[in-house]
Amino acid sequence: MRVLNNSMIAGLAGKTAGQLTDAGWNVVETGNYPGANIAKTTAYYGNSPGDKEAAQAIAAQLGITAEAKSTGLGESSPGVTVIVTGN
Repeated sequence: MRVLNNSMIAGLAGKTAGQLTDAGWNVVETGNYPGANIAKTTAYYGNSPGDKEAAQAIAAQLGITAEAKSTGLGESSPGVTVIVTGN
């Protein structure tokens, strides 16, 4: 899973990644999301087996929504990507 920051809050991706790691999730990358502003923190899932279920579990844990990755997102890496916004 990747956790990307789409806010002006420094370290938000790292903080969220720490929460997820503490809960047993494997976070392989943190960084900044270079795309357009995302309205709210969302767990995006790809087409690999188990991606949707993992994103839904992460979303439930963080109190956010899970959505399929779309071509407009500009995020095509495999697996789950959580984009944090501070909202």
